[in-house]
Amino acid sequence: VVQTVHSSKGLEYDYVFLIAADNYNWADAKGNTDRLTLPRNLEYVRHTGDSADEKLRLFFVAITRAKAQLLMSYSSSDFSGKTVDRLKFLDTYTDNDKIYSRAMPTQFNEVIPSTSAEIEPKDISPSLWFDSYIPDDEVRKNLYRPKVEHLRLFPTQLNAFLDIEYAGPLAFFKTYIIGVPGESTFFMDYGNFVHEIMDQINKENISNEEAYSRYLKLVDESHITDDEKRDLRDRGEAEIMKFLEARGDQLRNTRADSEHGFFGENIMLGDVPLGGKIDRIEFDDEHKTITVADFKTAKPKYKWNDKVNSVLKYKLQLYFYKFLIEDSRDFTDYKVTKGRIDFIAPDDKGNISPLELEFNDEESARFKQLIKVVYAHIKALDFPDVSDFDKILDFINNLLDIKEQK
Repeated sequence: VVQTVHSSKGLEYDYVFLIAADNYNWADAKGNTDRLTLPRNLEYVRHTGDSADEKLRLFFVAITRAKAQLLMSYSSSDFSGKTVDRLKFLDTYTDNDKIYSRAMPTQFNEVIPSTSAEIEPKDISPSLWFDSYIPDDEVRKNLYRPKVEHLRLFPTQLNAFLDIEYAGPLAFFKTYIIGVPGESTFFMDYGNFVHEIMDQINKENISNEEAYSRYLKLVDESHITDDEKRDLRDRGEAEIMKFLEARGDQLRNTRADSEHGFFGENIMLGDVPLGGKIDRIEFDDEHKTITVADFKTAKPKYKWNDKVNSVLKYKLQLYFYKFLIEDSRDFTDYKVTKGRIDFIAPDDKGNISPLELEFNDEESARFKQLIKVVYAHIKALDFPDVSDFDKILDFINNLLDIKEQK
């Protein structure tokens, strides 16, 4: 059984394995913060889980779940190679090159270093066991049906299902149904940092210089290697500042909503529940129209071409945003007429060139139908083989043709 400490309260097991028993994950861990503002005379009722006493109590709960044996382990360094501090709750000390804990009974107080060889990534690769979980019979499908019964479709999920180049239907199943975590890279951190500062520019009207300063702070505070931090600083200097010089004033002077989430609304496309978050929604109050925009850190594209996989995914994402807004109670007075991909990096000529899109009824109808077809496949736990397709467009046409034949 794999459990969190909170969910194990009141339970006991013969053997308990407590992993990552280090200072970062326990004593210095940040709990969920209560963001509700309270009057000063009521601050004492706030429960955040962040105090030293509360963390110590939680650790006590963890170690007392064991009836027979407790095994605590931690790594000497993290994934970036930084040394991990030993857990201060155990009050460790060194004597003759051996590590002991004053908090443990004498017969169990020695910290024993592992002599095992490092685990190779291939030894724990999901590909070694994933095939046995593919829902290719009714028994397995019955196990997964509760996972898709109330599934709300997001634009990233739609593109993951359709992206035969980097993902595809089975990759969708692995990520969003089974829940296998994806690999995180510092390039993904770059995208997250860019989105964060663009949101702050809109909400706080900060200057280009302040935005870039905050970006550098995010880089410095990230848990990546020094070389990766240097790469992100160099990339930020080459891309972010140039983007802000070209577009910063426009972003600040246009009335817009940023990082708008649709999680509390019952957004529906026919029988398909939709959800998601839009990077930027720009309002033209005179004409009562909306432009949806998404920031991309990839290499800029110059024109719309459905035969280019990445460009078609951008288009699908913008149309998905359009559909979210059209069924939202918050934007009933506006019509979504345009979309835009804002590339942070300059193009080959050194220019900042957005990719702009005017929505049309024909494509809108086609993509609405596509969403319904994809959702039907997901609900049926039917993840088709895409090995015969080279382009996402071919796969889309095949999906729609199959639906039409039915």
